[in-house]
Amino acid sequence: MQSRRINLPLNPLRSFAVASRHKTFTAAAQELGVSQVAISRQISILEDYLDVSLFERGVRSAKLTEVGRAFGMEIAGLFDDLERATQRMISHETEGTVSLRVHPTVAHHWLMPKLMDFTRRHPDIRVRFDTRVEPLDFRGTHLDVALQLGTGDWRNARSLTLWEEEVDVV
Repeated sequence: MQSRRINLPLNPLRSFAVASRHKTFTAAAQELGVSQVAISRQISILEDYLDVSLFERGVRSAKLTEVGRAFGMEIAGLFDDLERATQRMISHETEGTVSLRVHPTVAHHWLMPKLMDFTRRHPDIRVRFDTRVEPLDFRGTHLDVALQLGTGDWRNARSLTLWEEEVDVV
């Protein structure tokens, strides 16, 4: 008889795995870019799901229980393995690919007419377009290049003016 799959709470599991490795909610929160309260809440959700206490909470501290320590050691490497597998897949999939963010009208009127010639000259390079219109931030994205409208003062990026443009209200 096949056992029924359970719907694992992955965000709470990830929060717990990081908190158990660091042994503090503060360090886990810093690593995951969330608040201590968010880490505590995620771990509470996991504790409710598992019906077990993973941390003993004090006034200003939290300490792993024996069950929490054992569970943390067992799952510690699983998220690292998952992250490595994801990075391998992304690296393989993006090999020979240039990820480009470009404003939709610039893509349509300027870039797309030039793309066929580029593809003919460089058949080994694929171009993947991202036409979202939002502030540029290379952190947390898989962008290689961006053609943006603006003054060029984007954080953690070097810029080059391609052309000057005047915009009129019609």
